[in-house]
Amino acid sequence: MKLFKSIQSKDITVAQKTYLTVKRNIIEGSLLPGDMLSEIKIREMFEISRTVSREVLIKLSKENLVTIIPQKGTYVSKINLKEVYNYLFLRKTVENKVLNLSIESIDQIFLDKLLENLRQQEYLLKRDDNSFELIKCDNNFHKIIYESVDKEYVWKMLEPYQIQYDRLRIIALKGNLTQNKMYNHHIEIYNMISKKIKSSTIEILRLHLGDSRNLYNNIIKNNLNYFIEVDLFMNKSELC
Repeated sequence: MKLFKSIQSKDITVAQKTYLTVKRNIIEGSLLPGDMLSEIKIREMFEISRTVSREVLIKLSKENLVTIIPQKGTYVSKINLKEVYNYLFLRKTVENKVLNLSIESIDQIFLDKLLENLRQQEYLLKRDDNSFELIKCDNNFHKIIYESVDKEYVWKMLEPYQIQYDRLRIIALKGNLTQNKMYNHHIEIYNMISKKIKSSTIEILRLHLGDSRNLYNNIIKNNLNYFIEVDLFMNKSELC
């Protein structure tokens, strides 16, 4: 089992630290789909009991991040492309409405928050090994838009289904092939909101959420053992 990049925080319990650390390492690809997770090594690494380590792994299995096979072991789950496709369909449908509401009514406080987020993205683009933080920043950018129209609970409802998509995106971001494109889309979305331009919201969302189709297809073809539901995903004419 690979060494973990550990979460550093004094404000959480050891169980929470273990859960968040394993989760982050799976999402950012330090632990790859199919990798075996040694429960014994996890217990030794984090100095936790067997009960706590089992609770952590069960929680991760409910998020489809690990697969527990009785009598065999626990493995990092493969990326479910059916979940990715359905998430993108739902996200584009909901976010088009949210974006239009934001264009109608956003106030300066939230515009300032979006600008600050864009500055953070610009900073991260200059750093190496930035994929996980860029994904967090991207998600926060959209979360701010939902909050600006009192739809933060809608965002929370979407979050559990976002994980598989984030895993796929991080593989793409590690090649630096979509980082600037993602940032430029955010600039365009900010300009649409601040200048109250409604005419092309659905188009920018289609580009932002699904524009990397060819890149994703190549990643999938080159790493077929990382994914499930491949045929469904590859045969769709549009991602969202």
